[in-house]
Amino acid sequence: MIATKQGDTELPENIPDLMLSYLNQLHPQAGLDQQSIVHQDLKIIAWKCLENTYSPAPISRRTAKDALVSPDSNEIDSHLDYLQNKLNILLKVEPDKVKINLDPLAEYLAGLYLVQKYQDSASHWQNLLRDIDEKSEDQENNQGFLLALWDCCEIKKKDFKIPDFVIEELLKKANLDPEETKAWQRKQRIKKLIDELSTSEVEFRLRAVIDLQTMGKNSSPAIPRLRRLLEDNTEIAKIRIEAAKALKQFEQEIPMIIAQINNGVESIGLKEHPPTNKIDLGNKVILEMVPIQSGIFLMGAPETKKDSRDSESPQHSVTIQNFCMGKYPVTQAQWRVVAALPRINKELEADPSNFKGEQRPVEQVSWHDAVEFCDRLSSHTKRQYRLPSEAEWEYACRARTTTPFHFGETITSELASYNATETYGVGVKGTYREETTPVGSFEVANAFGLYDMHGNVWEWCLDDWHDNYEGAPTDGSAWLDNNDDNLSQKQGNVVLRGGSWRNYSGYCRSAYRYSDTHDYYSYHIGFRIVCAAGMILQ
Repeated sequence: MIATKQGDTELPENIPDLMLSYLNQLHPQAGLDQQSIVHQDLKIIAWKCLENTYSPAPISRRTAKDALVSPDSNEIDSHLDYLQNKLNILLKVEPDKVKINLDPLAEYLAGLYLVQKYQDSASHWQNLLRDIDEKSEDQENNQGFLLALWDCCEIKKKDFKIPDFVIEELLKKANLDPEETKAWQRKQRIKKLIDELSTSEVEFRLRAVIDLQTMGKNSSPAIPRLRRLLEDNTEIAKIRIEAAKALKQFEQEIPMIIAQINNGVESIGLKEHPPTNKIDLGNKVILEMVPIQSGIFLMGAPETKKDSRDSESPQHSVTIQNFCMGKYPVTQAQWRVVAALPRINKELEADPSNFKGEQRPVEQVSWHDAVEFCDRLSSHTKRQYRLPSEAEWEYACRARTTTPFHFGETITSELASYNATETYGVGVKGTYREETTPVGSFEVANAFGLYDMHGNVWEWCLDDWHDNYEGAPTDGSAWLDNNDDNLSQKQGNVVLRGGSWRNYSGYCRSAYRYSDTHDYYSYHIGFRIVCAAGMILQ
């Protein structure tokens, strides 16, 4: 049953709790202790009314008195009088017999009594089920109780650790199809979650959005409300981002989400996705390239900036020409297709990654492996692909921002995958996932439309390593120690950018530089590719 409103009171979302709520409504002035006593007394009496035949039947007042435990018999009489004369729950049906006034109420109260009494005791439940079989000459007469008991077990199974076989057996005895019952439950659950999307409590809205992501396409009725949440500028950023994830699971088009953190407060903006060039690699695998417009930016970090390194200075102005960059780091699915193309200079392992997943970034690939990938893709498509220069990478990552991250002054684990056990600036500690995440899974891009530029995996750049920017190119080209085009034979250290899932936030800054040898590989290193706009191989 879905929660409904009566006056200013929100009724429970399920029938067992609704029955108890109904009892409370009969004596609204009663305190919690008195309500609890009424609940317990009626559960015991209800069970006494059903235990002989499993269908509601009158019992003697003496039986009811004997069932209620109290040191004072006069107190028991007063309890029964209160239930009978004040609340009108107990009906006098014969001179010395009473019954619960509504059969469904009796059945549910008896079910709650058994759940509370037997809990996780498999032997007690087995004995009950066996007794039901022996006494059930006419199943139609006790089907109401079986359904009520099943509903109570289903609702309270987590609280009381009800064994799974109890719920399954009750379904069979009530002649209900388990799959139809589960489908009905799922439908009711979805209705409730949709209602919770409009509640005033933030935690309820957030929980509802996240739960809807697990309900599959059956949750499609939630699409209009999810879209309203996403487009509501007054809604908190986390709920809007989770709404976008849910909509994407329902195969809905969503706008590009750009997250910002100012003074520790996260907000998001929505804009149209930039057009992308889609490369069909075959086997239904697509590689998207995002056009990056030319511009001038200040590369590096000021020496006064938190965590800045000598290697990030001196800051210098760099002019970048138009180019295209991979929307995401290269995935394992994309790697596998290209690794199957004809060799250019070296062999490539088809499945090198430690953390498996078609949409996770490929890792455990060396700089030479990444160059071979680009060479094979170039030969296959007749368009020149390569690793980005270090300047192109930082320009693309910043997307015209000047803050440590394209998100702003700090970063959170709700926006990127990194080791969030330590903070940066006004940031907060968060989740350390200890593995890569599927590319784009955070659903937040920078202003250029690029995803996962901070964290997840380090990304190889084309440049040779230099200890600082003294003498660095200002035209956006790769800084190479010589102009030898035979990249497959290069030695020494090369540049890595972006940080990874295992690094603290400071290592994921837009300006942070790292290096390793050309032949090094690890489970936190991947890459993304670029191509010069309009460059076609002859």
